[in-house]
Amino acid sequence: MSLYDLTRYISRLAETKYIKTYDDDYVVAIFYKNNKKIKLYYSEYNKSLLKQKMENDYERIVIDMDFWDPEFCSKHNIMEKDIDIVIKHLQLTDRKDNLEITVGYLLSLITLHKIIYKSYKVDDYVINDNVDFDKNIMMKLFCDFDMVINFNDKLINFINNVFDEDNMVKFAFTLSGKFRFIESDIKYFLENTKRVHEISTYIVKSETDVGKILNYHLELLKVCGDIYSPDIITSYRAENILLNLLKLDINLDIHEMFLFKIIGFYIDKKGSLDITFDFDNNSNIISLLDSIREYHLSSYQGNF
Repeated sequence: MSLYDLTRYISRLAETKYIKTYDDDYVVAIFYKNNKKIKLYYSEYNKSLLKQKMENDYERIVIDMDFWDPEFCSKHNIMEKDIDIVIKHLQLTDRKDNLEITVGYLLSLITLHKIIYKSYKVDDYVINDNVDFDKNIMMKLFCDFDMVINFNDKLINFINNVFDEDNMVKFAFTLSGKFRFIESDIKYFLENTKRVHEISTYIVKSETDVGKILNYHLELLKVCGDIYSPDIITSYRAENILLNLLKLDINLDIHEMFLFKIIGFYIDKKGSLDITFDFDNNSNIISLLDSIREYHLSSYQGNF
């Protein structure tokens, strides 16, 4: 099976929030004959057609790595662009075995996708009994798993055995820049993390829906450890969870109380509310921050 096949099979079994999509003019394969190139586009692709064309008398056939299937493809069917992509991605240079490295990487990534698929498909499937990978290789492959799905208990346990706290941040974002965890899964992977500012910055970069961003931050702040934050935030460009929230284009008529609730968790985790930088150019942030301070003070006084 190809990576394309396996991601589709996984998405049918697991709650899926992101899966790679392809434009109609995406080139799946190129067939060479008599100095001519015949392209197979995604709009006309199906696996049977590709296999049928592979049996024809072409001088050369190359296939995009997402559709490259070891059941009927060989190393000679790898596209040059994909070799370059893989070698650059793996940060390997000055090697003479780039093709072999690319094939090995693709086969390993396909194997990981099969493991994930079987963990949903087969009730008594035990991941540890079916995996024989170096831990560093397994971390790399999981980071390259380019989907956002609701992980089952088997995968949650296995992934937490593969990644430590620092490396889990690398896993938190897909190759396509998506935040990897569905809200309900955050507690399983980011409990007690201290790298909340970094994670927050990735969230606001990868997501556009304000409601989702706020939900992610709420779940993150519920489970993270105490926040390392300077007593005073001195730069608008600082990587800081509070600044990330204040910079959002938030409709306060809809999200005000939700935002205040999130900031409450931020304060409980020892996050600072003190900001000092050019107020004139950031009046919207300062006015929102004043509202937050006022709400927090009234809540605090209301407890006495």
